[in-house]
Amino acid sequence: MKWFITVILCIIIPLPAIADMIYLKNGDVFAGTITRLDSSAVELKLSDGTVKLIDIGDVFRATDDSGNVLYDGSLSPVLPPDVPQQKINPEVTSQQPLLSQDTGEYRKVIKFPLWPLLGGTAILGYVGVTQLSKSAKAYEDSQVLEELGMDFTSKRNQSARQQTLGQISVAGAVACLLIGLTPKYEKVPLKNNIRVTPSPNGFTLSLNF
Repeated sequence: MKWFITVILCIIIPLPAIADMIYLKNGDVFAGTITRLDSSAVELKLSDGTVKLIDIGDVFRATDDSGNVLYDGSLSPVLPPDVPQQKINPEVTSQQPLLSQDTGEYRKVIKFPLWPLLGGTAILGYVGVTQLSKSAKAYEDSQVLEELGMDFTSKRNQSARQQTLGQISVAGAVACLLIGLTPKYEKVPLKNNIRVTPSPNGFTLSLNF
């Protein structure tokens, strides 16, 4: 409520433009010379020579000595022409590596490039178990026919074929399992990366391993 009253007073009874003015949201007003105005803070040099640093989030409005609005809470802060702005090279972005240097050391990486063959293990394993089960059932049926004195040759041959197919499928499943789980070792060199991070006061360098 206090800052709202200040807004009304600023509109109805403007102060004489004899200095740069900063109006805060809590109702405080400061006059002096703005030496810094950016997206994080406002720096104001008072008449007694002291410098006051104010967080930009607390500022409602800032004007120059001619009454021009430099900041009103919604516009991007604009510095007066005589106040130099700090420029950051746009080509240097946050966390951009500047230097990559080999350390002479290596780490071992294990990979399984043929892991898709494990799918073949599941399929062939299922087929093999199914055929061996059918082979056992057909062989039991052939024994019953043999005891009854009936022709059991076809059942016995069917059992043999299913047994062969089952054994081949199981062997294929085991082969896929062994090949799919065969590891491949690679040596990867370790590197040190020096990175730069822009900050309001310059740049911060960090060394990442």
